[in-house]
Amino acid sequence: MAAERTKEAALLYKIYRLMCHQIPSRCYFLYGAQTWYPLMSEDGGRQSFDEAAGTDAGRGLDRSFYGNPQMGYKTAICQRDIAIYGGMALFCLLFCLTAMRIRPPKLILPVLIGVLPIAADGGTQLLGNVFPKVFPFRESDPLLRTVTGALFGFCLCWYLIPLLERSLQEKDKYDRS
Repeated sequence: MAAERTKEAALLYKIYRLMCHQIPSRCYFLYGAQTWYPLMSEDGGRQSFDEAAGTDAGRGLDRSFYGNPQMGYKTAICQRDIAIYGGMALFCLLFCLTAMRIRPPKLILPVLIGVLPIAADGGTQLLGNVFPKVFPFRESDPLLRTVTGALFGFCLCWYLIPLLERSLQEKDKYDRS
């Protein structure tokens, strides 16, 4: 979008929409005034999405908004998804650098470190959005989305990739005999 290749960019947004909600207030923005635009104003001088967009229509939840030259352009996947994929990539790099010697942890460890934080963050935010009369509205911030996403992605691969590697090694031994 910033390079004025709008057809190609729109196609990428459509493709990635299959994998991510693309809510602007939960995405990073590139080439604009701020890196992210929270749904509501926050202390610290960061403009909310509607303040920056000059609207009061709640467009911070409008998935079809890609951005503009002043605000920048949202990433095609949200902050949490970027962090999940980043955490996965980090583990894969470490796994390769250690010559695939990392052992899988007991399942409880990835659940405690990776699943519970992301479930608590995303779950409490979802409950407040879906049932506002029962649960108070809560909007997660980019740092929390990024940290919980990265922990989840890292722990997912920490548990699964060593198991997969071990399984492939056993299959290779079996095939050779």
